[in-house]
Amino acid sequence: MKVRELTYFIESMAPVESALGYDNPGLLIGSPDDEVKKVLVTLDVTSEVVDEAVEKGCDFILSHHPVIWAGIKKLTPEYPTADPVVKAIRAGIDVYAAHTNVDAMAGNMSWELLKDLGCDSAEPLFDNGFGAVGDVKEIKYRDLAAKVAKILDENVRTIGNLDETVKRVATVSGAAGDTEDVKQALSKSADVYITAELKHHVAVAAKSAGFKIIEVSHYASEFSFVKIFERLLDGVIETACAKSQKNPYNKEIL
Repeated sequence: MKVRELTYFIESMAPVESALGYDNPGLLIGSPDDEVKKVLVTLDVTSEVVDEAVEKGCDFILSHHPVIWAGIKKLTPEYPTADPVVKAIRAGIDVYAAHTNVDAMAGNMSWELLKDLGCDSAEPLFDNGFGAVGDVKEIKYRDLAAKVAKILDENVRTIGNLDETVKRVATVSGAAGDTEDVKQALSKSADVYITAELKHHVAVAAKSAGFKIIEVSHYASEFSFVKIFERLLDGVIETACAKSQKNPYNKEIL
């Protein structure tokens, strides 16, 4: 399969035109005319992930976060963000990012979390397709938070009365902790909002207003990207999931 054929398939579900203006999705390393036989799917492209791609015989890396974001001025060892770029080029591995265009895709990571929470039907939280909102079986807020923690395999932080019951859940994967994000969740009659990177002043306001928020890590909120694309690429091309990708934060609580 040619790279152009694979990227056409990806973009048929997540057009790069739907990405936010600041983003850098698409083919970042390689050529549309390159041949691709095996894909490694990952959230981030690190040096370890490129090494894993080489070990597994993958000639294409599909990541959520772009390995080239802001301008890279030097491709030298003292720049850690340049190392995976250099490694991929030397190994002849094409690298493609599907970032906010996937965040706007039906069946995105926000939808995946709601589905895992038992929601049968969801709708986008925002008009641009970002986020998701839907109903789960009525549950105590404390138990919902515990369920989120189990699904994401990490500790979560909560705001609001844990002993109250909730039903309508809104969520946005990644960083969506601004005032406007919370207002949008409220406008959709959400009982609880799940996201990452909540701003402190937003947390204070939510606490005062009695609104419930579950804050998770950016990494955990988007990790289902790997599962989603492993499923979407099944039968299209041989695919492997990166095992070397890690949450940059230590899991141990001190």
